[in-house]
Amino acid sequence: MFTERKRIKAHYFEIYKDKLFILEDDCSPLYVYDIHTFHLIAKLGDNYGGGLYAINDLVVDEHLKGVNVDTLSKVPSFYNCSNTYYYIANSKYIIIRKFITDFSLELHIVRLDNYQIVRKIKDTSGTIRLFTESNDLICSTEDFLFLYKNFTLLWQKDLSKLTQYTEWDGTEEEGKIREVYHYKDSVIVLTQMFILRIDLQTGDIIYSLQLPAGLMELSIVGDKAYGCYGYHYMEVDIEKGKLLKFIRIENAVYQGKEYNAIMDSPKFHEGYVFHGVRLEGGYYAISALDAQTGKRMWIDLLGTYMVEKIEFYENKMFVSDSGGSLYIYEKEE
Repeated sequence: MFTERKRIKAHYFEIYKDKLFILEDDCSPLYVYDIHTFHLIAKLGDNYGGGLYAINDLVVDEHLKGVNVDTLSKVPSFYNCSNTYYYIANSKYIIIRKFITDFSLELHIVRLDNYQIVRKIKDTSGTIRLFTESNDLICSTEDFLFLYKNFTLLWQKDLSKLTQYTEWDGTEEEGKIREVYHYKDSVIVLTQMFILRIDLQTGDIIYSLQLPAGLMELSIVGDKAYGCYGYHYMEVDIEKGKLLKFIRIENAVYQGKEYNAIMDSPKFHEGYVFHGVRLEGGYYAISALDAQTGKRMWIDLLGTYMVEKIEFYENKMFVSDSGGSLYIYEKEE
Protein backbone atom coordinates (compact mmCIF):
# COMPACT_ATOMS: atom_id res chain seq x y z
CA MET A 1 0.00 0.00 0.00
CA PHE A 2 2.71 2.50 1.10
CA THR A 3 6.49 2.16 1.25
CA GLU A 4 8.73 4.19 3.55
CA ARG A 5 11.09 6.38 1.49
CA LYS A 6 12.73 8.66 4.01
CA ARG A 7 12.96 9.38 7.72
CA ILE A 8 13.74 12.90 8.93
CA LYS A 9 14.21 14.41 12.37
CA ALA A 10 11.20 16.70 12.84
CA HIS A 11 9.35 18.06 15.84
CA TYR A 12 7.04 20.21 13.65
CA PHE A 13 6.27 20.08 9.96
CA GLU A 14 4.14 21.99 7.45
CA ILE A 15 3.47 21.13 3.80
CA TYR A 16 2.81 24.08 1.52
CA LYS A 17 3.25 24.82 -2.20
CA ASP A 18 5.27 21.68 -3.02
CA LYS A 19 7.64 22.29 -0.12
CA LEU A 20 8.13 20.54 3.20
CA PHE A 21 9.03 22.87 6.09
CA ILE A 22 10.55 21.31 9.20
CA LEU A 23 11.70 22.33 12.67
CA GLU A 24 13.80 19.67 14.35
CA ASP A 25 13.02 20.96 17.85
CA ASP A 26 11.81 24.06 19.72
CA CYS A 27 14.93 26.08 18.90
CA SER A 28 15.87 25.02 15.40
CA PRO A 29 16.84 26.23 11.96
CA LEU A 30 14.00 26.10 9.46
CA TYR A 31 14.68 23.27 6.99
CA VAL A 32 13.00 23.36 3.60
CA TYR A 33 12.74 20.22 1.43
CA ASP A 34 11.46 19.67 -2.09
CA ILE A 35 8.28 17.64 -1.57
CA HIS A 36 8.90 15.46 -4.64
CA THR A 37 12.61 14.62 -4.33
CA PHE A 38 13.06 15.14 -0.57
CA HIS A 39 16.25 17.09 -1.34
CA LEU A 40 17.14 19.80 1.15
CA ILE A 41 16.58 23.19 -0.53
CA ALA A 42 17.47 25.54 2.31
CA LYS A 43 18.49 25.78 5.95
CA LEU A 44 17.43 29.11 7.40
CA GLY A 45 18.16 30.79 10.73
CA ASP A 46 18.73 28.99 13.99
CA ASN A 47 16.00 29.81 16.51
CA TYR A 48 12.59 29.05 15.08
CA GLY A 49 10.24 27.23 17.44
CA GLY A 50 6.83 26.47 18.88
CA GLY A 51 5.15 25.28 15.69
CA LEU A 52 4.76 26.01 11.97
CA TYR A 53 1.79 27.71 10.29
CA ALA A 54 1.04 28.54 6.64
CA ILE A 55 -0.36 32.08 6.27
CA ASN A 56 -0.91 33.38 2.72
CA ASP A 57 2.55 33.32 1.09
CA LEU A 58 4.38 32.86 4.39
CA VAL A 59 5.27 30.01 6.72
CA VAL A 60 5.80 31.31 10.25
CA ASP A 61 6.65 29.87 13.63
CA GLU A 62 4.79 30.44 16.91
CA HIS A 63 6.50 33.83 17.32
CA LEU A 64 5.40 34.96 13.83
CA LYS A 65 8.88 34.82 12.34
CA GLY A 66 9.07 33.09 8.99
CA VAL A 67 9.91 32.93 5.31
CA ASN A 68 8.31 33.74 1.99
CA VAL A 69 7.22 30.38 0.58
CA ASP A 70 8.09 31.24 -3.04
CA THR A 71 11.44 33.03 -2.61
CA LEU A 72 12.48 31.45 0.73
CA SER A 73 13.68 34.88 1.80
CA LYS A 74 13.53 35.38 5.54
CA VAL A 75 10.78 37.68 6.75
CA PRO A 76 11.15 39.43 10.12
CA SER A 77 8.24 38.95 12.46
CA PHE A 78 5.44 40.87 10.73
CA TYR A 79 4.07 41.71 14.16
CA ASN A 80 6.96 43.29 15.97
CA CYS A 81 5.80 43.16 19.57
CA SER A 82 7.14 41.27 22.56
CA ASN A 83 5.24 38.50 24.31
CA THR A 84 3.09 37.73 21.26
CA TYR A 85 2.17 34.32 19.90
CA TYR A 86 0.28 32.88 16.94
CA TYR A 87 -3.19 31.66 17.94
CA ILE A 88 -5.42 30.94 14.93
CA ALA A 89 -6.21 32.34 11.47
CA ASN A 90 -8.73 32.26 8.64
CA SER A 91 -8.12 33.53 5.09
CA LYS A 92 -8.50 37.21 6.05
CA TYR A 93 -7.39 37.62 9.64
CA ILE A 94 -4.92 36.23 12.13
CA ILE A 95 -5.53 36.27 15.87
CA ILE A 96 -2.46 36.91 17.98
CA ARG A 97 -2.13 36.40 21.71
CA LYS A 98 -0.49 39.34 23.48
CA PHE A 99 0.48 38.66 27.10
CA ILE A 100 0.04 41.76 29.24
CA THR A 101 1.28 40.00 32.36
CA ASP A 102 2.07 36.38 33.13
CA PHE A 103 -1.60 35.81 33.96
CA SER A 104 -3.52 38.09 31.60
CA LEU A 105 -3.62 38.57 27.85
CA GLU A 106 -5.53 40.26 25.07
CA LEU A 107 -6.21 39.14 21.54
CA HIS A 108 -5.13 41.25 18.57
CA ILE A 109 -7.10 40.79 15.35
CA VAL A 110 -4.76 41.51 12.42
CA ARG A 111 -5.59 41.82 8.71
CA LEU A 112 -3.55 39.45 6.57
CA ASP A 113 -3.40 41.76 3.53
CA ASN A 114 -1.57 44.59 5.35
CA TYR A 115 -0.84 43.17 8.83
CA GLN A 116 -2.61 46.06 10.56
CA ILE A 117 -4.48 45.64 13.84
CA VAL A 118 -8.22 46.07 13.32
CA ARG A 119 -9.32 45.22 16.83
CA LYS A 120 -8.15 44.34 20.31
CA ILE A 121 -10.35 42.23 22.56
CA LYS A 122 -10.06 40.60 25.95
CA ASP A 123 -9.32 36.91 26.03
CA THR A 124 -12.29 34.72 25.14
CA SER A 125 -14.04 32.34 27.50
CA GLY A 126 -12.32 29.01 26.86
CA THR A 127 -9.89 28.04 24.13
CA ILE A 128 -10.57 29.12 20.54
CA ARG A 129 -11.22 25.90 18.60
CA LEU A 130 -12.41 27.31 15.25
CA PHE A 131 -12.22 30.62 13.36
CA THR A 132 -14.66 30.49 10.46
CA GLU A 133 -14.55 32.43 7.19
CA SER A 134 -17.50 34.50 8.46
CA ASN A 135 -15.33 35.45 11.46
CA ASP A 136 -17.23 33.37 14.00
CA LEU A 137 -15.14 32.18 16.92
CA ILE A 138 -16.08 28.83 18.44
CA CYS A 139 -14.51 28.36 21.85
CA SER A 140 -14.79 25.77 24.59
CA THR A 141 -13.83 24.74 28.05
CA GLU A 142 -14.29 21.14 29.17
CA ASP A 143 -17.95 21.85 29.97
CA PHE A 144 -19.07 24.87 27.92
CA LEU A 145 -19.24 25.75 24.24
CA PHE A 146 -19.23 29.45 23.25
CA LEU A 147 -19.93 31.30 20.00
CA TYR A 148 -18.55 34.79 19.39
CA LYS A 149 -20.19 36.71 16.53
CA ASN A 150 -18.13 39.71 15.35
CA PHE A 151 -15.95 39.00 18.39
CA THR A 152 -18.88 39.46 20.77
CA LEU A 153 -20.34 36.56 22.75
CA LEU A 154 -23.61 35.44 21.12
CA TRP A 155 -24.41 32.28 23.08
CA GLN A 156 -22.96 29.71 25.44
CA LYS A 157 -24.09 26.19 26.28
CA ASP A 158 -23.20 23.82 29.11
CA LEU A 159 -22.84 20.31 27.64
CA SER A 160 -21.66 18.50 30.76
CA LYS A 161 -25.09 17.26 31.91
CA LEU A 162 -26.38 16.71 28.37
CA THR A 163 -23.52 14.30 27.66
CA GLN A 164 -23.44 12.56 31.03
CA TYR A 165 -22.87 8.80 30.83
CA THR A 166 -22.55 5.72 33.03
CA GLU A 167 -19.15 4.06 33.49
CA TRP A 168 -18.70 0.28 33.55
CA ASP A 169 -18.76 0.30 37.36
CA GLY A 170 -22.07 2.18 37.50
CA THR A 171 -20.70 5.62 38.37
CA GLU A 172 -22.15 8.65 36.59
CA GLU A 173 -19.64 10.85 34.76
CA GLU A 174 -20.29 14.31 33.36
CA GLY A 175 -19.38 14.86 29.73
CA LYS A 176 -16.19 16.69 28.77
CA ILE A 177 -15.62 18.32 25.39
CA ARG A 178 -12.77 16.65 23.53
CA GLU A 179 -12.92 18.07 19.99
CA VAL A 180 -14.94 20.59 17.97
CA TYR A 181 -15.32 20.56 14.17
CA HIS A 182 -16.98 22.95 11.70
CA TYR A 183 -19.66 21.34 9.51
CA LYS A 184 -21.83 23.42 7.17
CA ASP A 185 -23.78 25.90 9.32
CA SER A 186 -23.12 23.96 12.50
CA VAL A 187 -20.43 22.49 14.72
CA ILE A 188 -19.81 18.84 15.54
CA VAL A 189 -18.83 18.36 19.17
CA LEU A 190 -17.17 15.18 20.43
CA THR A 191 -17.27 14.31 24.14
CA GLN A 192 -16.21 11.04 25.76
CA MET A 193 -19.34 9.19 24.67
CA PHE A 194 -21.40 11.58 22.52
CA ILE A 195 -21.37 13.32 19.16
CA LEU A 196 -23.56 16.43 18.98
CA ARG A 197 -24.44 18.70 16.08
CA ILE A 198 -25.17 22.27 17.18
CA ASP A 199 -26.57 25.14 15.10
CA LEU A 200 -23.98 27.90 14.89
CA GLN A 201 -26.37 30.83 14.97
CA THR A 202 -28.81 29.70 17.65
CA GLY A 203 -26.87 27.22 19.76
CA ASP A 204 -29.74 24.74 19.37
CA ILE A 205 -28.82 21.05 19.44
CA ILE A 206 -29.74 19.45 16.10
CA TYR A 207 -29.02 15.95 17.39
CA SER A 208 -27.22 14.11 20.16
CA LEU A 209 -25.82 10.67 19.38
CA GLN A 210 -24.56 8.46 22.19
CA LEU A 211 -21.71 6.22 21.06
CA PRO A 212 -21.26 2.56 22.08
CA ALA A 213 -17.65 3.28 23.08
CA GLY A 214 -15.44 6.33 23.58
CA LEU A 215 -13.45 8.21 20.93
CA MET A 216 -10.69 10.80 21.29
CA GLU A 217 -11.00 12.44 17.85
CA LEU A 218 -12.71 12.17 14.48
CA SER A 219 -11.59 12.31 10.88
CA ILE A 220 -14.38 14.05 8.95
CA VAL A 221 -14.71 13.84 5.16
CA GLY A 222 -17.92 15.08 3.56
CA ASP A 223 -20.88 13.99 5.69
CA LYS A 224 -19.06 11.05 7.31
CA ALA A 225 -16.90 10.90 10.43
CA TYR A 226 -14.46 8.09 11.13
CA GLY A 227 -12.99 7.22 14.48
CA CYS A 228 -10.83 4.51 15.96
CA TYR A 229 -9.73 4.34 19.55
CA GLY A 230 -8.75 1.42 21.71
CA TYR A 231 -10.28 -1.69 20.11
CA HIS A 232 -13.14 0.06 18.30
CA TYR A 233 -13.69 1.45 14.82
CA MET A 234 -16.75 3.58 13.99
CA GLU A 235 -18.29 5.38 11.05
CA VAL A 236 -20.93 8.05 11.68
CA ASP A 237 -23.27 9.95 9.36
CA ILE A 238 -22.83 13.45 10.80
CA GLU A 239 -25.59 14.93 8.64
CA LYS A 240 -28.25 12.71 10.22
CA GLY A 241 -26.54 11.73 13.46
CA LYS A 242 -26.58 7.98 12.80
CA LEU A 243 -24.01 5.35 13.69
CA LEU A 244 -23.23 3.42 10.51
CA LYS A 245 -20.49 1.04 11.66
CA PHE A 246 -19.19 -0.19 15.00
CA ILE A 247 -16.53 -2.88 14.77
CA ARG A 248 -14.31 -4.31 17.50
CA ILE A 249 -10.73 -5.00 16.38
CA GLU A 250 -8.43 -6.37 19.07
CA ASN A 251 -5.39 -7.65 17.17
CA ALA A 252 -3.03 -6.86 14.32
CA VAL A 253 -0.78 -9.20 12.36
CA TYR A 254 2.72 -7.93 11.62
CA GLN A 255 5.25 -10.13 9.76
CA GLY A 256 3.18 -13.22 10.44
CA LYS A 257 2.83 -12.67 14.19
CA GLU A 258 -0.37 -11.59 15.91
CA TYR A 259 -0.23 -8.75 18.45
CA ASN A 260 -2.76 -7.14 20.75
CA ALA A 261 -3.27 -3.69 19.18
CA ILE A 262 -4.69 -0.42 20.53
CA MET A 263 -5.73 2.20 17.95
CA ASP A 264 -5.76 6.02 17.91
CA SER A 265 -5.24 9.13 15.67
CA PRO A 266 -7.55 8.32 12.70
CA LYS A 267 -7.11 9.93 9.27
CA PHE A 268 -9.44 9.00 6.39
CA HIS A 269 -7.86 8.87 2.92
CA GLU A 270 -9.13 7.33 -0.33
CA GLY A 271 -11.37 4.71 1.26
CA TYR A 272 -9.08 3.77 4.15
CA VAL A 273 -8.79 4.92 7.75
CA PHE A 274 -5.11 5.29 8.56
CA HIS A 275 -4.25 5.40 12.26
CA GLY A 276 -1.62 4.86 14.89
CA VAL A 277 -1.37 1.50 16.65
CA ARG A 278 0.25 0.55 19.93
CA LEU A 279 1.32 -3.10 19.77
CA GLU A 280 1.89 -5.24 22.81
CA GLY A 281 5.50 -5.00 23.90
CA GLY A 282 5.56 -1.19 23.66
CA TYR A 283 6.00 -0.82 19.90
CA TYR A 284 4.09 1.59 17.69
CA ALA A 285 2.99 1.25 14.09
CA ILE A 286 1.03 2.98 11.34
CA SER A 287 -1.89 0.98 9.97
CA ALA A 288 -4.89 1.21 7.63
CA LEU A 289 -8.43 -0.16 7.88
CA ASP A 290 -10.78 -0.61 4.95
CA ALA A 291 -13.43 2.02 5.75
CA GLN A 292 -16.25 -0.18 4.43
CA THR A 293 -15.39 -3.46 6.13
CA GLY A 294 -13.21 -2.44 9.06
CA LYS A 295 -10.67 -5.05 7.96
CA ARG A 296 -7.01 -4.23 8.63
CA MET A 297 -5.34 -3.98 5.23
CA TRP A 298 -1.83 -2.73 6.00
CA ILE A 299 0.57 -2.13 8.88
CA ASP A 300 4.15 -0.90 9.18
CA LEU A 301 6.26 -0.74 12.33
CA LEU A 302 7.61 2.68 13.37
CA GLY A 303 9.41 2.22 16.69
CA THR A 304 8.85 3.05 20.35
CA TYR A 305 7.07 6.42 20.00
CA MET A 306 3.37 6.99 19.38
CA VAL A 307 1.92 8.47 16.19
CA GLU A 308 1.06 12.15 16.59
CA LYS A 309 0.06 13.38 13.12
CA ILE A 310 -0.79 11.87 9.74
CA GLU A 311 -0.96 14.00 6.56
CA PHE A 312 -1.27 13.21 2.86
CA TYR A 313 0.07 15.12 -0.14
CA GLU A 314 -0.41 13.75 -3.65
CA ASN A 315 0.91 10.16 -3.51
CA LYS A 316 2.79 10.63 -0.24
CA MET A 317 1.95 10.09 3.41
CA PHE A 318 3.70 11.92 6.26
CA VAL A 319 3.65 10.44 9.75
CA SER A 320 5.19 12.20 12.76
CA ASP A 321 5.75 10.56 16.12
CA SER A 322 6.23 11.78 19.69
CA GLY A 323 9.95 11.07 19.50
CA GLY A 324 10.58 13.79 16.91
CA SER A 325 10.74 11.67 13.75
CA LEU A 326 8.90 12.22 10.47
CA TYR A 327 8.31 9.12 8.34
CA ILE A 328 7.70 9.79 4.64
CA TYR A 329 5.88 7.13 2.64
CA GLU A 330 5.06 6.83 -1.04
CA LYS A 331 2.05 5.01 -2.41
CA GLU A 332 2.93 1.80 -4.19
CA GLU A 333 1.97 1.61 -7.87
